[in-house]
Amino acid sequence: AISQARAQAVASGDERLEIEPLNLLGIVQRRQGQLKAALESLERSRELCERFNENEPLAAVLSNLGLVLQRLERRSEAAQAFQAAARLQRDPITRARVLNNAAMLLVSQGRMREALNTLEETRDLLEDSTSASNAQLVVYTSLGNVMRSIGNYVASLEYLQRAAALTGDDQHYKAEDLQRNFARTLMVLGRGDSAQMHLDHAFQLSASNPSESGLSWLQQGRLDTLAGRDASQALLMAERLLRAEEHTVALQQVDLERALLEPLNAKASLEGVLKYAISGELHGLEVA
Repeated sequence: AISQARAQAVASGDERLEIEPLNLLGIVQRRQGQLKAALESLERSRELCERFNENEPLAAVLSNLGLVLQRLERRSEAAQAFQAAARLQRDPITRARVLNNAAMLLVSQGRMREALNTLEETRDLLEDSTSASNAQLVVYTSLGNVMRSIGNYVASLEYLQRAAALTGDDQHYKAEDLQRNFARTLMVLGRGDSAQMHLDHAFQLSASNPSESGLSWLQQGRLDTLAGRDASQALLMAERLLRAEEHTVALQQVDLERALLEPLNAKASLEGVLKYAISGELHGLEVA
């Protein structure tokens, strides 16, 4: 439908009509792990917005562009995109989404207090809205991640449960991410059986999505390690899927998990930890 809408826009000869289809195409491509294609679509959409002075759609395009740049580890450019989007955005719900994205970038840089302050501001911005459930779900999930990273596991579960109450059904695009986040917090709490239950659910939801499946296998490797089981097969599956999707940050996390399995190999362990440290995962970033 999106490709058809763009084709119709191109056929009309009015380039303004390409802005929204290109933005939507970029969103879909990012979710499918097609980062280079997403970058091209969103850069083209931004170019058209700027040429025709379309500031309202430009705010959304810049926010989506920031997400792609963040996945590509071009963090300075991502920050600039989020900042520009926040300045342009007048709608409180969309502004909340932009602030959430900016907060996750702060998390990836280890600036946890700033990230938490930004997310709490965003949560409050949405508190009185009657039509912000989708944005609230995203913000609650982010708060669950940050609370886990600073050791407040009770608050992490509370926010994840608030997010789960808003998903409606398993068709929500954040459903797999949410199940993995439950598993991550439950792992730290030593509740391995409950963590496995949520991971099994994530696997069911991500069966047709290689990128999401790879992230679930990464969490399975962590759980296997914590449970004293052989994690090598789970990490191998994660690597195969994530490499095919060019998921660089998650691959760095696989490196650390492997390093932790080689405590007698100091050099390999150190190399893995260093790769992992720059990925942002040590600070609780969810890369889904």
